[in-house]
Amino acid sequence: MTTSEQVFLVLCQELSFRRAAEKCYMSQQGLSEHIKRLETQYGVPLFQRRPKVALTQAGQSLRRTLEREAVLEQDLSREMENLRDGTRGKVTIGIGISRARIYLPRILELFWKEAPGVEVIVRMDNSAQLEEELAAGKLDCYIGIEAVCGENHVRRPLRVESICLAVPSRLLPEEHRQNATIRPEDLARFSKLPFVRNSPGSILNAKVDALLSSNLKLNNIADVSDYEIQLDFCRRGWAAAFLPQIVLESFGEDHLKQAGLTVFEIEGLQKAMEVDLVWDESRIYPACVQKLLDCMQKMEWGNAPDREYARQMLI
Repeated sequence: MTTSEQVFLVLCQELSFRRAAEKCYMSQQGLSEHIKRLETQYGVPLFQRRPKVALTQAGQSLRRTLEREAVLEQDLSREMENLRDGTRGKVTIGIGISRARIYLPRILELFWKEAPGVEVIVRMDNSAQLEEELAAGKLDCYIGIEAVCGENHVRRPLRVESICLAVPSRLLPEEHRQNATIRPEDLARFSKLPFVRNSPGSILNAKVDALLSSNLKLNNIADVSDYEIQLDFCRRGWAAAFLPQIVLESFGEDHLKQAGLTVFEIEGLQKAMEVDLVWDESRIYPACVQKLLDCMQKMEWGNAPDREYARQMLI
């Protein structure tokens, strides 16, 4: 990538000739000359100067192309390093925080058997944000929920999860204190219970809300984006919660009973959420990233084992 192209990308970020010049350690006149050189080369204006600096349509197109080129150059450099020494390298994976606690130990145990010298960087966020980071070249891959993929992104389903209703048994009449499958219309009998739910806009919330009748409102007392904190609310008897099957599996059936929780499957929410592995097929991934993708695709994504901290939560 030429110096002018690098300067162009800095100006794209800053949208200020003064700040971009400071960041590039050059004068504003020098920076302007680099931009004019590119505009002369392509025969179109790349920036609107007034009333404020903004990219033109041509500038937006050039930015997308150069950002893609920067990612490819980075990938090629990593591949060359990996070929020099197969034990070296770095991979960056994105995943939601609750599933990171459950899946990451299993992923890394398998991966580090194949690539013991590779550094792993983990970014935790929701699927939409991770998709943006993959598109920007900040991630090598991510594990998301029903990922909406951009151009050149490949989505590989890993598991399909049910959404269950977990209720503190002390909040239920005796006759309901048993695990069972309930119909959507049966949710009305839980409407007066306190609920802790995902933050607005989550995929799980959307799935549940689509199943609720229009006149049914739940008694929501808290919004919490971490499923394990929601489960702790349930364990303490504070609220009921809609939770992914994997979170309940990881806690363990015996521990759920000890915690005094009753779990209901819900018709229409069985196998409701797809867990996907997403990567960019247009990139030149180094061997260490290919190993990570292979490990995640051959890993057993079924029932999660009980975890020791689940026992500790009961203390």
